Amino acid sequence: MNAGIDVLPMTENIKTPVLEATGLGKTFNLSRAVGGQRKVVAVDAVNLTLCAGSTVALVGESGSGKSTVARLLAQLLPASSGEVRLHGKPVHPRTGRQRRRYVGKSSSSCRIRSRP
Repeated sequence: MNAGIDVLPMTENIKTPVLEATGLGKTFNLSRAVGGQRKVVAVDAVNLTLCAGSTVALVGESGSGKSTVARLLAQLLPASSGEVRLHGKPVHPRTGRQRRRYVGKSSSSCRIRSRP
């Protein structure tokens, strides 16, 4: 669950939104050898806005969903719910080429960095 994730703006210089997420969620369906399937909610209803010229920290305990949120924003995982917008336009890359183009656009607009 992502109850322990906080999105903290690190600068006061708020500008035009570059990357936005509203109601972003990810549920994993885990197959069990005996007894059917189990659902695990990794991220639930995350809202965030990344603006040009600002720095944002995604902070939370181990297992709180920080890496999953980053993967959802980069479109490396399909979201179970919610929407990601780049420069105000919804993002729905369906092919490898579209995904690479999106990652190129989003990484040039904002830097997403993960530290262990």
